Amino acid sequence: MGNPQAHGSGHIDTDSAMTIKEIPFASVQYDAMRRFRKETLRLPLGLRLGQEDEKDEDRQSHIAALEKDSSVVGSVLLKPLSQARVKLRQMAVSPPLTAKRHRIRSGAVR
Repeated sequence: MGNPQAHGSGHIDTDSAMTIKEIPFASVQYDAMRRFRKETLRLPLGLRLGQEDEKDEDRQSHIAALEKDSSVVGSVLLKPLSQARVKLRQMAVSPPLTAKRHRIRSGAVR
């Protein structure tokens, strides 16, 4: 297995491919993304994902970062504010992936 390398663009090359894609609302992947958001954003703070948090999600774009096995490792919602503007909501990155990136940037991973 090769070593991850950080580049000035912020992109991390690893031997495992990651896919970024829009997830259809109310799909199986949408449910996986909801669970990921709950586990990553809410549970560590002792919060619950409520109806108000999910209001109008059917009119928002759901973007996920997926590993080769289709597990969710990142997510963000894009809520349209106008034709030219969106609001980023519920952005989350898997804690192990965030820790890995920190180690690469600090030079701890070679």
